[in-house]
Amino acid sequence: MINCSSLQVIILLYNNLTVKFPSWLSSMEQLTQLGLVANDFVGNIRPSLKNFSSLHKLSLSQNHLEGSITPALGRKKSKKLSFSPSLKHRYLKVSYGELHQATNGFSSSNLVDTGSSGSVYRETLVYFERPVAVKVLNLQTGGASKSFMAECKALGIIKHRNLLSLLASCSSVNYKENDFKAIVFEFMSNRSLKTLLYNTIEDSESTNLSLNLMQRVNIALDIAFALDYIHNDSGVVIHCDIKPSNMLLDDDIVARLGDFGLARLISRGQKLFYQ
Repeated sequence: MINCSSLQVIILLYNNLTVKFPSWLSSMEQLTQLGLVANDFVGNIRPSLKNFSSLHKLSLSQNHLEGSITPALGRKKSKKLSFSPSLKHRYLKVSYGELHQATNGFSSSNLVDTGSSGSVYRETLVYFERPVAVKVLNLQTGGASKSFMAECKALGIIKHRNLLSLLASCSSVNYKENDFKAIVFEFMSNRSLKTLLYNTIEDSESTNLSLNLMQRVNIALDIAFALDYIHNDSGVVIHCDIKPSNMLLDDDIVARLGDFGLARLISRGQKLFYQ
């Protein structure tokens, strides 16, 4: 390992690095910011970070870490930071201001879809290399807040290549002091199976496709794999809203099951604990 003892910032977000938490971090005594979100690191953080005095910004969600440290935040006041292997929070929290700025004030030029439950905008956030989709919930619709909680809870504890990934969420107030809730997902360039079947994609950046038989079979298999995972392997989620508009398609026409707003979380003993 090269000598990087003077390095102050390390940001390695969403690289899916399934390795032991790096011990070489202990030599970087001048580190002020460390972001390792969504890398599946494992192990105890204390041996590597216990002596840090300059660290003031730490992001370690979507990993399998445990332990605690007591850095001097801002060099003024110490605060103990604890981490557990729980997968309860697998996503970032973003502010209303960040989303407002990224969408040019939720401009119609960024709008890609709208419905009774809310509107979806395409935007770019500094945390992610690729464009993302931001679903802004219509809180005037009955059950919108419950739907927000259901989706965050469900997608916060499950992960599969055929499930739409929840990247971030926002539960705050807008500039008019009204409640605001939004969820940030991967942007699916080919939108939903419904849009392809009925050829409803109109924007120039999307590809209108006539699905051939093999593509249709593969999409059916993708959704079957997703359902098998959430119903059998995870054993804690029931989707409750399977339909073509909730089957999203990426650049390669790989299907991802999305919209867990009506999802139910159950215990492995089948006792419902989220209603």
